[in-house]
Amino acid sequence: AAQGVTMAMTLDVDGVTTLDSLNVAEGADFDADVNIDGDLTVDGLSDVDSLHAAQGVTMAMTLDVDGVTTLDSLNVAEDADFDADVNIDGDLTVDGLSDVDSLHAAQGVTMAMTLDVDGVTTLDSLNVAEDADFDADVNIDGDLTVDGLSDVDSLHAAQGVTMAMTLDVDGVTTLDSLNVAEGADFDADVNIDGDLQVDGHANLDSTLTVADFADFNDSLDVAMSVNIQDNLDVNDSLVVNTAGNAGRVFDVENVHGVSSTYVEVFTTNTAGTESSSRLTTPNLTVTDQMNFANDVTIGGTLHAGGNISTGATMTSTTSDDVVTPKGYVDQAIAAAITPPQMWDYEAVNSTSGDTIYYINGDLLLYATEEESLVNYTIKVYGEDLNESGTDMEITGVRLRARGNAQPLTGTPYNWSPNSGGGAATFNIGYTDIMNLSGGQADGYVSCTLSFEVAGGQQYNSGLTIRFYLDDENAAASGADFSNPED
Repeated sequence: AAQGVTMAMTLDVDGVTTLDSLNVAEGADFDADVNIDGDLTVDGLSDVDSLHAAQGVTMAMTLDVDGVTTLDSLNVAEDADFDADVNIDGDLTVDGLSDVDSLHAAQGVTMAMTLDVDGVTTLDSLNVAEDADFDADVNIDGDLTVDGLSDVDSLHAAQGVTMAMTLDVDGVTTLDSLNVAEGADFDADVNIDGDLQVDGHANLDSTLTVADFADFNDSLDVAMSVNIQDNLDVNDSLVVNTAGNAGRVFDVENVHGVSSTYVEVFTTNTAGTESSSRLTTPNLTVTDQMNFANDVTIGGTLHAGGNISTGATMTSTTSDDVVTPKGYVDQAIAAAITPPQMWDYEAVNSTSGDTIYYINGDLLLYATEEESLVNYTIKVYGEDLNESGTDMEITGVRLRARGNAQPLTGTPYNWSPNSGGGAATFNIGYTDIMNLSGGQADGYVSCTLSFEVAGGQQYNSGLTIRFYLDDENAAASGADFSNPED
């Protein structure tokens, strides 16, 4: 048709239809492909299953595409709303606001405006030229490199964090490991639940509170006080008062907050070249050895579970408040002259034909047998009975009974120790024992033996000598005795 054709019915063309111009007043339905070599202008709604444009497409209305739309270039003057996924093989340039639920970029994303993402955004690389504000959590599986200032409310790092700039954290930061190559300045509290290892110098202006153990492998220099509420374990040396101050330099308080144990340093001369120190404590228990290089003054009681030894020269002392070395005591005991000891006796001689009579174990003294006031010679056994020339030399011996005493030195009693000091003899008779008993002529009399030494001390030997007096009978002869077996 050389000019326009207006049809009020259905046009059915089985072949090719060539039109210079087509104006459809109402809906146009194409069941097959439509190839338009020129421009397609649609003033209303276009509903196409697929649209391929070799060049740009300008639309002043809504474009509804049910199938795939392939565009070499898309320029949207106003808002663009995509209800499904959008795959962009090239660059996406947005001059205004982009509101996306999810964004996946295979390469870098450059933005000159605000990026608002409601869902998950997965980025292989993110480069922010200016500030980045994250209102929710940010999870970074790889490295985070920040050249400028980072202001975060909370930071959790599963591995090490290396920073070449200032880190400003307003909230909580949880780090598995922190390595600071230079100075670290903390203006508020730092709570470390694990180990803190410092290879260099740590300068603390305020309080350091350690809930558990603190291990210092090098020197610890504290300019002021150290308050330790629990145990202090020092595996090496602990030096106090390196500044050389006088006065109290170390205090330990009791449960009432009073210093009960303390160390004081004194200057002992006016030039300040000599000094001494003193430890004051209410109780001191030493489980091993304690060595004193000088004198020790003990105001109370000293309890020693083991030996007390001394390297000084052992000297004698008579003072009650001085500890005497064991070696000196042993030497003194070995050199001491002990008092004479007496522990047994027997009659060894008789004036009546050398016959010694006993009755029930007591020495029998016949009045008729007495000769020159002597009946028997008695021998006493003991030790140190002959300490001649010493304070323990026996100078007097007495036999005592019923408040009376009979000296045994001099004639006829003749107390005589032997040369070895193991025994001594004396003589005794009927008349002596009768006098000791107060005039008793017959019966038992029990006597004790005492002595005195040259030093003036008097001793009771501990021996009891029993006699039986007989004033009526004559001394028995051999014929008066019978053998019980006969």
